[in-house]
Amino acid sequence: METGETPNFWALTLLILPGVLGGQWSVWYPEKTVCAVRGSTVVIKCTYDYPERNGQVNQTMWCLNDTDCIDTEYVCHSENISIAPQFKDRAQCLGDKQKNCSLKVMNIRDTDAGEYRFRFITDKERWTGQDGVTLNITELSVLMNSSSKNGTIREGDSVNLTCATTGCSLSQSEFIWVKDKERLQETHSTLHFNRVSCRNKGNYSCAFKGGGNQSEEFQLDIQVPSCPPDPEASNSSLIFIIVGTLLAVLVVVLVVLIYFKRKKTPEEDDRERKAQNSNISTGSVTTGRKQEGTSEEEVSYASVHFKQKKPLEKSAGSEQQNHDDGVIYSSVSHQ
Repeated sequence: METGETPNFWALTLLILPGVLGGQWSVWYPEKTVCAVRGSTVVIKCTYDYPERNGQVNQTMWCLNDTDCIDTEYVCHSENISIAPQFKDRAQCLGDKQKNCSLKVMNIRDTDAGEYRFRFITDKERWTGQDGVTLNITELSVLMNSSSKNGTIREGDSVNLTCATTGCSLSQSEFIWVKDKERLQETHSTLHFNRVSCRNKGNYSCAFKGGGNQSEEFQLDIQVPSCPPDPEASNSSLIFIIVGTLLAVLVVVLVVLIYFKRKKTPEEDDRERKAQNSNISTGSVTTGRKQEGTSEEEVSYASVHFKQKKPLEKSAGSEQQNHDDGVIYSSVSHQ
């Protein structure tokens, strides 16, 4: 090896050696400033590295507004140690113990604003990222960009409505668009109108698809002489009117039926009582007659006697005897 090549060799060795032995102590954030809307979910992306000779990573953690992340309450901790009350059940360490350290915070609040830092502990050493990520809490708004020169939108102009925030960019990719309280099918951050017409007039608002507060309404006004009615809107209104009318008529009919039914009920009850009383009286008389008839039949049979033939005698008394082949018939009076 020549003398001139020696410095180049050692320089190359110094560049390759860290990769062979392992990386350097470092924490890297793709975005140093992140915006989040109240009520939404934000993910702070993060990666880290360290020399492999220091063993394996045992613990990872995030802290808020603390330069060292030592002896403090944490946003999240791989071992769930000393979690700050405001982040309990809202923050999650998405990373692992192999160089991924992303953080997820749900249902963002105003108190979540500040600088976030990542710290990890290996078998031999511990390290806190020197830099942090600043989280700003903001609101969504609908911003308009048009081809109009004087700011007045006319029919045929090109218009873009963008769901954005002022001061920082948003990492979310899917949005919800609402026009006049009805949800649209568009999910991108921008609505494109190549040639606006009266049908595009209305109040627009947007929100994150994953949640969060909705923006204030933006009124898109288009200068046209007159707007014909929207056929779909007219049909929908007509259907609602017909259904509402039918429901109203049905309710009235039901009320009338219930009213008349309740009104006739006392009279029907009186008739039923009279009919029941009449049936009870008739049943009692009929039963008595049957019993009386049965008693008469028993007395008649009991009055027959058989005796031997005797000379005919006359006797004074109330009884009348008849002689016929030894059979005596007598009449008995019944009380």
